[in-house]
Amino acid sequence: MDVHFHYNKQQVIGALRFHFMRRPEIKLFRGFLMGIVALAFVGYFTDFIRLKMLVWIFLLFIALMLFFWYILPFSVYQRAQTFKEPEITLRWTDEMLFIITGKGESMMRWSQFDNVMETGDFFYLYRSNKSFFLVPTNAFLNKEDRVSFSEMLQNRFPNYKSIKPGE
Repeated sequence: MDVHFHYNKQQVIGALRFHFMRRPEIKLFRGFLMGIVALAFVGYFTDFIRLKMLVWIFLLFIALMLFFWYILPFSVYQRAQTFKEPEITLRWTDEMLFIITGKGESMMRWSQFDNVMETGDFFYLYRSNKSFFLVPTNAFLNKEDRVSFSEMLQNRFPNYKSIKPGE
């Protein structure tokens, strides 16, 4: 079966944000930063630190969150040429996935993928913890084709995850 699509920039940015915010190291770092901010507020109200220091810690926290929310996803989007292709064709068989663009064709065995996740907007086909291919769910012309693709992935990958909005 062939699926033809192009990427929508805003949807891809949202998908990249979703990916980054779910990374364990970023969750840990975010929690660590929130803890520092909470301690800074406690320190301020107990006269352990001054207002100026509290403001600097809070501004650093905001700057780092803006980095994870805006700069990181936009920089990945800008560097990835695949997102700028006018049309991508996806074809699959029992053994392989073919990604066809105006610049050529890439073939990957299903065994090259470690993990698959489905959200409301995308299928994330992970080759490693940090390398993945996005397939927009709206690329499928009808719901039956999308469900068929989803079921094929579920049967192929025992660690398949389906994330519903809000999870």
